[in-house]
This record gives sequence, C-alpha cells and structure tokens, in this order.
Amino acid sequence: MRHCLPPLRPNSRLLLRDLPADLARRPADWRAAALALEQAYAAAHGGGEAILVPSGRDGLRFVLAHLRRPGATTVIVPALADASVLEAIALLGLKAEFCDVRSDGTLDPDRLHACVGPHVLAVIVVHIWGNAAAVQRILAVTDAAGIALIEDCAHAPATATPDGYLGTFGIASFTSCAPFKSVDCGGGGLVLTRDLALADAVRRAAACHTVASRRAVFMRVFAVWLVRGMTRANVYDAIGHRLFVGLGGADAALAWYKRWIRPFLKRDADREDKPLPSLAFLRSGRRQLGELPNRLVRRQRLARKLLDGVRAGLLVLPAEGVSAYYAMVVRTADPLEELTRLIAQRVDAIASPMVWMGDPATAPVARELAATTLQLPWCDDFDDSDVQLLIAALR
Repeated sequence: MRHCLPPLRPNSRLLLRDLPADLARRPADWRAAALALEQAYAAAHGGGEAILVPSGRDGLRFVLAHLRRPGATTVIVPALADASVLEAIALLGLKAEFCDVRSDGTLDPDRLHACVGPHVLAVIVVHIWGNAAAVQRILAVTDAAGIALIEDCAHAPATATPDGYLGTFGIASFTSCAPFKSVDCGGGGLVLTRDLALADAVRRAAACHTVASRRAVFMRVFAVWLVRGMTRANVYDAIGHRLFVGLGGADAALAWYKRWIRPFLKRDADREDKPLPSLAFLRSGRRQLGELPNRLVRRQRLARKLLDGVRAGLLVLPAEGVSAYYAMVVRTADPLEELTRLIAQRVDAIASPMVWMGDPATAPVARELAATTLQLPWCDDFDDSDVQLLIAALR
C-alpha cells in the first residue's frame, strides 16, 4: 500500500511548468492568477464576491473586524472546532462561547437559543467531516436575534445542498487553501460574501500581505515533488520516487521530510503576517477547483466501498453527495488502542482530529466525539486495491 502520509495534491509536473513564471515575480501575472481563482471559487458557489486571503484564520479575522460593534464581544462557536478559529477570535480581543454539537459534529440549533443575546457579535457554523450543518434552522435563530452567521467551509468547499450552496447562507464564509485541503494552494484561504462593503473591507486587509517568498515556493514545490513521488504518477514524480527510494524508503523519507521540510513549512504557517500564495500554487488551486466535482464522485464511491467493508458504526460518513471532506473519520471506543494498531500496519491515523472545548456539562456530545474519533488521511490517488488494504487494517 502507498504510505499514507497525507498527500499534497498539486500536480508536481504542472507546478514545475509554472515555476519559472512564479520566480519571475511579474505582478500582472500574479494578479491574473489570483483573479482567476477568485472568480472560479465564486462561480462554484453560484456567485458572490470571493477574496483571496493569507489563510482561513485571517479571512475569519477580517470578517469579524468589519462586523464589530459596541457591546458585542462574544462569538458563538461549536464546542468541536479547529483551534485556528479561536485564534482569529482572540486576536481581535473577542470572547468565544461554546455551543454543543449534534452526533454528526455540527452545531446543534436546539442549544443555540440559550446562547444568543445582545452580547453576541456572530455565530460560526462548521460544516464538519463533510456533514452540512442545519443552516436554515440556525439562520432562523440568528436572524431573529440580529446576529451575523459565518460559515466555515474548510471541510466543504463548492458543496451543493437542496437549499443552496454551503457557504452562501450567512453574511460570509471562509475556507482554507492550506496543504491537505480539497483546494490546496500551499497556503492561503478564500472568503466568500455577497455583501459588497464587507468584500471591500476584506480585500483591503488582504492587500497588506505580501506574496510568498521564492524560498518558500521552492520548499513547497520540493515537498509536493517528494511526496507525490511516492506514487510515481508521471515522469517528474518518477524522479522524485527515485529520490524517495534513495533516501531509504518510506520511513527514512518521512523522517527526512519531518526533519528538514516540515519545520520550515510550520514556521511559515505560524507567522502572524502570513504571505499570500504564489503564482504557481494559485494556478494549481484553480485546476483543483475545476477537478473537484469529479474527485468528489470518486471519493464517494471509494468511501462507500470502505464503509461496506468494515464493521458497522466504525466510520462516520455524511449523506450521499454532500461530502467534500478530505479524510475518513473513524469512531472507536478506544482510540489509542486503534491508533497503535493502525500505525503498526502503516496506516497514519490521527487521534482526536478536532479540539473539544467548553464545559463537560454543557457540551457532552462534543466531548464524546473528541474522545472517540480517529482521522484517516484520504488520498485522491487511492484506488480499489488501496481501499481493500485499508479494510483489512480496520477489521
């Protein structure tokens, strides 16, 4: 089985093709690539204004900064969420209030009523694990209270539901374009809104950030090349594969990646003044966005095959046709035992993929989900044979 290091999905051959134009640093070329990605993202959601931002966290921060009003100091978030959401709230001096979730991990609208009030600036809903939040019911609560609704679509970009596209119900939505996301630009994010004043404010804030440095571009392209080389998808990746083998195989290559590449990428990701994606990665993200519908159909087919092959109740899968998520969520009574067993079989699961927050008495469902879930990175290069090997490991 291919080593399950979470794959960087950009096509390394096309990245290398775009690299000379990227390194030439022609502002007009970068602006054209950024505009093409923004327009494609807006079109994939039925319209609106899409704005390229340095990260999903920064996109949320820019939106909240525009919405701020006197006396509104609290933002309601699900009690099962990513820590970057809390960072964006804290950077503005606002307070996060936690609301429990439903069994699928999304915000519970029945518990939201007790949280709203004049002190609340906004409610953030997360479409988590490919499951769509009950947006219409949540919107009824926020509209009645005069509170803004913001959607986190990092797990569900360009996802259509019978009521409309996820990310278009609230005043704004944001998504991440970081590595391993469904639209991977090596970093950055996108904000979507139909409020022109908000779009202008976000665009002005994003314009203060610079484009990723040449060194960062080289490191990201090399990381893509090496990791994609494990699958030998094309002639360029075959060269990467020979380097991968020359380093000593999966374990040695992974250790080398962790020692030299990942620390640099992490330092870059942790910067407060995050850079915007470079030209080559913007073009890559635009291509991935165009491929996303077909990729989702394939993911659903393989996910259904995986679900049918393992014991009932082990995998958390969303409704057909909704998932845009890039991983499989495994629920088990003893995550540490299951994690140890899977790693021994060379399946890189991750314990507690989301952070549980809040009071145990008021967020019991979120606490249980955080304590009983593992995450399996889901590679778009997987085929039926890979799924069969995963089934054998999970049984």
